[in-house]
Amino acid sequence: MTSNKPDETSFNGLDITGTDHTGMTLIYLSIEKRKLDLLSYLVSQKSDYHNNAIGKDPLYLLLDASSYQFSPDTVLNYLDILMQLSPPVHDYHKRALALIRLKHPQVYKQISARFETLKITAETILPLAICSGY
Repeated sequence: MTSNKPDETSFNGLDITGTDHTGMTLIYLSIEKRKLDLLSYLVSQKSDYHNNAIGKDPLYLLLDASSYQFSPDTVLNYLDILMQLSPPVHDYHKRALALIRLKHPQVYKQISARFETLKITAETILPLAICSGY
């Protein structure tokens, strides 16, 4: 006899912990598509963070995007939820934070006050820049 109780890692048959054909998770896509309610749901369901080895993980996407896609206040809303998963923080995250500190010092102060693991030092270098010619 089979149980009618749904698996905790699925939602209407969709595996919420899996990745798509590009290796991206629903957590990543919730940030990419700016779906705070979806991110909140996934975190509440204890969805896996899925650290990506090439540095395009959900935390980096959020920190990098904050400089051009997210309003500074929105970043804090997403971080409040995402950081519940205790994502690993790497040098490339810190570099993105250095740019936030430079462009949005008040937002960086709020981030570093809320999340000890996201504090950087004066020696933290900025991300590498790509310059394109005209």
